[in-house]
Amino acid sequence: MRNERYAALTAALGIAFLVRVVGHVIQRWAPVGFLPDEERWQGSGLWYPALLVLQIAILLLFVVVVTRMNRGLNLLGPRWIKPIFALNVLYFAIMGIRLLVGVLADVGVLGDDSFTSANWFSTPIPPIFHLVLSAGVMLILMYQRRLTEESA
Repeated sequence: MRNERYAALTAALGIAFLVRVVGHVIQRWAPVGFLPDEERWQGSGLWYPALLVLQIAILLLFVVVVTRMNRGLNLLGPRWIKPIFALNVLYFAIMGIRLLVGVLADVGVLGDDSFTSANWFSTPIPPIFHLVLSAGVMLILMYQRRLTEESA
């Protein structure tokens, strides 16, 4: 795959994440009826202003990554690919399980909902976008691996 394709796919994931951030901002400060309620956008007890700052930092990182990909520049050293890949697989698996448990609990498959009534499981939007971020990390790793192999 060419640099521009990696950049375009990564940009698409960044735009999806931007839509999530904007949706949460809207529901926080100027709620509209066609979006999920504000409490559905956050699955943790993290103070919202701190979450928003982190999300803006992630969006800025997407801009830097896409710009560097378009230029064919390195994003990280080759020795980081395997450990980040391992952590990302774990991250993806945990968020996938989180989403699955939440969905199964929502339809009543898990019976007693005392375990799954926690906001961490009962809000599907956050794990979906954690999966989006994990996919972005995977694209970055694939891009970097290709660059490393081409320069060897």
